[in-house]
Amino acid sequence: VSGNVDIIAEAHDRIGHPTWVLTPYAMGYEIYSDSVQLGPYTSFAFGGQLLWDQVPNVIFETAAPCQSAGDYDQRQFFEIITNHDDDSLVEHDDITGKWVTGQIPNDNYTVKGWARDRYGNIAWDSMDVATANYYNITGTVVTSDGCPIKSGFVITAPYSGDSDTTAADGVFSLPSQPAGRYSISVSRTGYETKSSVYEVFGERNLSIVLDPAPYVNGDVDHSGDVDISDVVYLISFIFSGGAAPAPWSAAVHIDGNASVDISDVVYLISYIFGGGSPPGGE
Repeated sequence: VSGNVDIIAEAHDRIGHPTWVLTPYAMGYEIYSDSVQLGPYTSFAFGGQLLWDQVPNVIFETAAPCQSAGDYDQRQFFEIITNHDDDSLVEHDDITGKWVTGQIPNDNYTVKGWARDRYGNIAWDSMDVATANYYNITGTVVTSDGCPIKSGFVITAPYSGDSDTTAADGVFSLPSQPAGRYSISVSRTGYETKSSVYEVFGERNLSIVLDPAPYVNGDVDHSGDVDISDVVYLISFIFSGGAAPAPWSAAVHIDGNASVDISDVVYLISYIFGGGSPPGGE
């Protein structure tokens, strides 16, 4: 099942008469799984005479195939036990009550309904159902060091096994993710992987900020050393659209200014081959 649903139970009180039956004095239900418990809820409890013509749409289902109709010898009672606000009063506003399946994790649930007569005798029955609600998760990824290259961040939802990689604008999309509470992780070379638990009980739009991993100024390829490979890496980024420095901070702090350009390449070459000052002036 998915969305907002009604739970309908057929129940009646035989009152000792060979053919006549009445609606139960009280009814209720609960829903549970290994990790979730909803209820028990009281759907209604009569304190006096049932006025059939005043609340038929609140208590009784009157649409085919569940037709609460007929004479006393044949009448069936299909009670909509989700039509309530968890009190014993029968009110017209109760008709808006539903089991909102999208507000709990997708799982297998037991739905247990009960009926009681005015003397306290109780009968119950149950059925197993599976919920299946899915929502889209979208969002953007940015970095705390202001990296202008927003592509290449990998977003993973281990619960579903789905993943996506950010586009040039930093946007990602994980469509049709199951309802639930679970972690979503974001990673890219040179940045600390970030994993957070989110409640996915509706469409979600996330804004995620990654921090640089520990780095050495000038180590733009995140190898742990500053050498000729960093020069090649930086030239590829500046002139050929290669991968961005990982993290961005490692390149920004090479020659002391905020830009990443050919002057940083010259600075690195001077440091590696000419005994120049180390990146960042250290």
